[in-house]
Amino acid sequence: MALQTATAGRNVIHVSNSMMFTKLPAPPKTSRTVAPRPSPRPYRGYDRLSKVLRHLSTTVYHSIKDVGHASPIEVQCSTFGGKIHIATNENSEFVIPGLKYFFKEKAPGEKSRPNISHAKSRYARHSAKLKIFVANSTYFHATRDLGAMEVREGRANDDRLRINPEFLARQFEFGMDLLRRALMKAANEDFSLIEVHSSPLALDSIDERRAARHAERSIVDYLAKTQDKMPGFATELGITPLSPIIIPMEGRFVPCALCYAFEDAERTPNQGGLFDPKSSILVLYRSTKRAGKFYWNEDQILSIRGLAKSRNAALDCGSRIIHEMVHAGGGVTAGMHYTPDSALNTDSDSD
Repeated sequence: MALQTATAGRNVIHVSNSMMFTKLPAPPKTSRTVAPRPSPRPYRGYDRLSKVLRHLSTTVYHSIKDVGHASPIEVQCSTFGGKIHIATNENSEFVIPGLKYFFKEKAPGEKSRPNISHAKSRYARHSAKLKIFVANSTYFHATRDLGAMEVREGRANDDRLRINPEFLARQFEFGMDLLRRALMKAANEDFSLIEVHSSPLALDSIDERRAARHAERSIVDYLAKTQDKMPGFATELGITPLSPIIIPMEGRFVPCALCYAFEDAERTPNQGGLFDPKSSILVLYRSTKRAGKFYWNEDQILSIRGLAKSRNAALDCGSRIIHEMVHAGGGVTAGMHYTPDSALNTDSDSD
């Protein structure tokens, strides 16, 4: 397929097969706000499901390193359409072998040893909690029932989840059940309820080997291609076909600044994005509102399919985001609160 090209300021953007290839040059001084490290907070309501996805992301990340002796760079997880969706920036072929290793072997992070690194300590905590979630029925049902009660009572519900509390609680319960069922199957080497996504090499005429990829964009790309099936999934959930459907997304890190800007554009009203509340039943939800790092002077490749229904409109939107990101002239990135020194996806060290 021939490349389609646009210019955002001095930044040339190439698009092929709905994948955007660009580079963010070092910007001038900007008005962006550097956010402090978040204060500890409890995870209640729908965030209890988000926490499980975060634990899964951490576990997959380290399991890939242990089994494949390779780094996935980042892992993002979601659940929709009756499956767990897992995406990596790189080395996605090790996701399933990594999960096999996790369930069959005692992971290195769980062993007690002095001078354990912060990353390994976090892995030990997350992997242990994930195994309890899967293996301990009493713990699972207590967590699920407590979270559902919190959702129904409106406690700790995020303002981005302004839908019928009963419908929201049903989705929470269904999501928790699905997570445990899929992971229990995986523990027995049945991965039929786990979908693995990778960032494809789509631009044949450009050297992409050094391009940075974005795991969550692969999940969004898949969702954009299959969104017509979601009304039927709503019926399965026991809610009306046109009711909002929550798409939770969590990773080892919060979304980088570029992914944050794309996601914000996709849920802006009347813009035609995948999560536009005026035209879509899909609601993207993350447990944090923080953005991660700006990766300046790095080649970037990511899907634009969720930005708009047409390829030209998506390219225009992507070009505008890149221009605003570089020049901070307005829009989502101008006042963005981001955490350049701590992009780990947690607002609590005991998460």
